[in-house]
Amino acid sequence: MEPHWTNYLTAMMTPVVACFGAWIAYQQWITARDKLRLDLYERRMEVYGAARAALAAVFARSDLTPAEESTYLRGVAGAQWLYGKDVTQYLHKEFWAKLCDLHSITTQLDGAPSGAERTTLVEQRTVLRKWFLDQHDRMDKLFYPYLGFTHRSKPSFVGER
Repeated sequence: MEPHWTNYLTAMMTPVVACFGAWIAYQQWITARDKLRLDLYERRMEVYGAARAALAAVFARSDLTPAEESTYLRGVAGAQWLYGKDVTQYLHKEFWAKLCDLHSITTQLDGAPSGAERTTLVEQRTVLRKWFLDQHDRMDKLFYPYLGFTHRSKPSFVGER
């Protein structure tokens, strides 16, 4: 006697349910991975935004106020966990050093009388402002690999390109 068709159906249900469960788990993994990417992207954009805001302030007033300096430092504080060494060194050493140089020159200019010393300070500030002008493109190129929000087949983490 042949087995009843319900026996076949019962035997097939277990693998079908298992495959369906595996598919749901895979979809949840993809969603979690994309959420991680979005969260990472948002955190990285905050750092990028802090750097761009400092750059904008330099062009608006040729210096940063103490509040803007504080905002910049707080904004880039976690950069080493979100970016590679290239961006971290740029933000903490190169860019910050130039901001400090500009602040120092601007402060000296405020009390400098007319003459050779003032002319030298104005020339130094002009050189620094040109450096900051070049940072628009440089900053974009430096941050781009980390801020590209493409859909990849594998997750991208800090330092991966």
